[in-house]
Amino acid sequence: THPALTGRSGEVVLGKKSGKASILYKLEELGIDGVAEEKIGDILGAVKDKGIAKKDILTDAEFVSIVKEVAG
Repeated sequence: THPALTGRSGEVVLGKKSGKASILYKLEELGIDGVAEEKIGDILGAVKDKGIAKKDILTDAEFVSIVKEVAG
């Protein structure tokens, strides 16, 4: 069921089970552009590592921090 049909908004969460599509979606959602395509995999790896270490999903602030660190 699409989340909108049940009155919820769709939310992409980032953590150890994230994929490339989740990273691209979150970058777009947060208005972050100009990230080189070849950096997406590095960002994904860092997000997964952080999610595993934290044993929880990442906040937007944590994600932005990773993007800045990896992509410059």
